[in-house]
Amino acid sequence: MIDCYVNIYNDNDEFRIPLTDSGSYEVRENDKLVFHLIISEHDLLTLGEPVMVIGDIPTKFLKNENSPHGECHFVTCEPSYSHSSRYFFNFFGESEVTIYFEKSEGKTLTFRFNILARKENAKLAEEMLGFISDNVDDAVAICFSRSKNGGGFNSDEEHKFSKYDAVIYAVNYLSRTLPSFINDKKTHWKQKVILSQNGQPTGPDSVYWALTNLDKLSPSTAENYNIYFNNRGYHFDEQPKEVLIDDTNVYENIVINSFLYNADKFLYALTKHYSEFASKEVGYSDTEYVRFDHTMTKYAKIALKMRIKEIEENHALVKKLMFFYKKIINSKINPNIIPKITAFVAKKGHYREAFRLINIANLSSAPAFDDTNFLFGLKNLSIVYEITSLIMLHKSISEIFGVSLSLQSYREHSETNGFGGVAVNRPTGAVNNHFMFSGDTFQVELLYEPKIFPMASSTRPGDLIDTTNSYATSLYGKHHFCPDFVIKIHSKKWKKSLTLILDSKYKDARNVRDYDIPKLVPRYLFNIHSLSNDNSVTPIDLLIVLFPHDKAGTLVKTVSSKHFITGSHPVLPQALGTIYTPLNNGLDDKLKSLVQYYNLKMM
Repeated sequence: MIDCYVNIYNDNDEFRIPLTDSGSYEVRENDKLVFHLIISEHDLLTLGEPVMVIGDIPTKFLKNENSPHGECHFVTCEPSYSHSSRYFFNFFGESEVTIYFEKSEGKTLTFRFNILARKENAKLAEEMLGFISDNVDDAVAICFSRSKNGGGFNSDEEHKFSKYDAVIYAVNYLSRTLPSFINDKKTHWKQKVILSQNGQPTGPDSVYWALTNLDKLSPSTAENYNIYFNNRGYHFDEQPKEVLIDDTNVYENIVINSFLYNADKFLYALTKHYSEFASKEVGYSDTEYVRFDHTMTKYAKIALKMRIKEIEENHALVKKLMFFYKKIINSKINPNIIPKITAFVAKKGHYREAFRLINIANLSSAPAFDDTNFLFGLKNLSIVYEITSLIMLHKSISEIFGVSLSLQSYREHSETNGFGGVAVNRPTGAVNNHFMFSGDTFQVELLYEPKIFPMASSTRPGDLIDTTNSYATSLYGKHHFCPDFVIKIHSKKWKKSLTLILDSKYKDARNVRDYDIPKLVPRYLFNIHSLSNDNSVTPIDLLIVLFPHDKAGTLVKTVSSKHFITGSHPVLPQALGTIYTPLNNGLDDKLKSLVQYYNLKMM
């Protein structure tokens, strides 16, 4: 037996919401929440102690020692009067709360919360979403361009692709292999009746044609008759005869033509739906709190229009392929046909691969027509600020260091892969997370949410390593750090590279100074190091916390002004916080001062 509920406190009101697995609930960002879990002693022995994760932050449960007999009652550690129980403060959009159990990795309880924001947060969200919308081409190029590592599905990735991705991948394959289907197509011999002046109806089909077209007979002289019946001669202007032809109306070709037919209908429906939504007018509610999807809708239209253009281009390609394949392997259409590997398909590589991709497309789930998903999958303010920071960092790096983007990819991180991960095909909806910028003097590497593990056999010089004495857990695996951004700056003029860690916090200067700097300095400045060529380790050079709210100031220092990065005698390592928004960029001048300082120190 497992029961869960949350007590919600706002102003002078208090109410309780029972929680069910996979349920969805709505709260305000400044609500104070106290979660309760009731579990039987038997289930507790089987499953183990519960752990709650709000977003991606673990939260402790406290056990009530006065629980009734046979039951165990747990409550989250932050009481209702504590500001720390505002788990979603400065949060906007969708978040998940998940309860794990120590002894059972498969057993989880998940609750989805939609957080309503104060209007000041909604206003800042509008600024960032407006920036992303104004730079939608850059955003798509940065976040979702295909990596240069080749394409393809492997067995582990097939289920991750949406129906649209899978359909277009199969369509592109059929486009590339069109010459193969021209030169090597499936046919079988088939008798066909044709009309000719030299024909002779001797076969069953041609005799049947003659018997059913007697109205075309005319009496004839003995010299011109070509049909003799009942001692009289008759004449057909053209007579039937049977010939053998290559017939392409076979199962293998029906599968391909039916797929193109279905793709045509699917893309038409997508275009129609997206176009209808993009034309909607969006207004605002006058309530004190604002829904994130309401704010998102206002800016999703720009991304939608770009998506429509992409779909229309692919739809035109499908129309073109339908015309060509109808000429090459003309067949009937069966929209419900299922691709199966026949002996012919197994022998022919182009048919075999086409069938595999068509099968993936058929099994893939259709996209959910949820308008808040269209703007890059942004579901809350934290992600909006991270993506805004990522786009702004691209611009800042390019301008300050005189470099341009030379390589981007999606990297998969694990302890065995080493720092930086290994390049793989980007899963649908995931953002590219590794970028290399190159120029005449500088080379800059930007990593988005890299995982930094302890030193291992795969660690190479230049890698970042986790030097804490923390240990692995069954719940979270090998201990590692995952900052929002790592920037490694290399210069031909420097003897040593610069390593920066940046974390985006949707907060103001006061909260960054009082909470985030004290927490992140020991975590990143003290416990992340870089491995040198001589196997020594060196600390990172600079920790920068980025924040968007300016109501409590725009800068957080941890050293005196003289030793600050823009001062007369800067020191490294150091930590700082700076405002970083499209309308208030406080980062660029710090990076410029850092480059000037390193130019003097390392030349």
